[in-house]
Amino acid sequence: MLPPINRYVLRDNLLLAVVMFREGEEPRLFLIPSTAWLTPNRCLVRRDYVGKKSVPEWGIQMSQPHHPYLAGFGFAKIAESLHVSARV
Repeated sequence: MLPPINRYVLRDNLLLAVVMFREGEEPRLFLIPSTAWLTPNRCLVRRDYVGKKSVPEWGIQMSQPHHPYLAGFGFAKIAESLHVSARV
């Protein structure tokens, strides 16, 4: 579970670090900019809970079918892009 929607403004310098542990494999590291939730998909979701007591929240689906959506958020790739943009 991620923070309620009303707690944070999505912005480039707010990131989520995810470490995926799978038996028999090296841990996989991901770095997801919060702005990725501006275009939700099957992995990065927005839960609005319309008509319910729970407040809306950002979410991430970590089940196997959703893993391909994380491919673009490899830690090294995103960290390098942040480093490059900081130099510009």
